[in-house]
Amino acid sequence: MAPTDNLGAILDRIATDTYSPDDLRRLRREMKVRGDKNVVQLGRYNVRMERGNNVHIGDRIYRGLEAEAIRDVLADVASGQIGRGSLRGFSGFVITLGSLIALAGAAMFFYGLLTAMGSQGIPSGPPPVLLQGFAIAFVGVVVSAVGQLIRGWEKARR
Repeated sequence: MAPTDNLGAILDRIATDTYSPDDLRRLRREMKVRGDKNVVQLGRYNVRMERGNNVHIGDRIYRGLEAEAIRDVLADVASGQIGRGSLRGFSGFVITLGSLIALAGAAMFFYGLLTAMGSQGIPSGPPPVLLQGFAIAFVGVVVSAVGQLIRGWEKARR
C-alpha cells in the first residue's frame, strides 16, 4: 500500500462513499475495539461512536451525512460486519425490493398514460394498466418505507 494511502484518506473515501473492500480490511486491522463498542481507537485517535452531529478524529471534524457514513461503517467494522452496498442487511434487501416494485409500477403507469393519450374515440375511463401501475408503485413505496423502519430497528440494536 502506498504511504499516502493513510487512515485519513480512507476516512475521506468512506465519507464520500467511494471506499473499497481493501479500505475496510485496512480499517479493520488498524481499529481497536474495547468494551461496549461506543469508543474505538483508530490509529492514535479515539473515536466516539455515540450519535451526535459531528465525528472528531484527530484534527478533522466530519459533519452531517459524512459523519453518519463514517459512524455507520466504523460500527459495522467494529461489530465484524464488513459488508458493503445497499444489500448489507435485511433492511437493504427490503428497500431495494420496494424500489424495484415501485419502478415497475411507475413504468406500467406511464405506459397506461401513453396508451390513454393515443387512444381514439370516446374513452370509457382510464385503461386498467394505468390504475394497476399506480397501485403497484404505491405498494413499492410502502415496502420501501417498511425497509426504512427495519433499518432504524437494526441501527437501534447496535
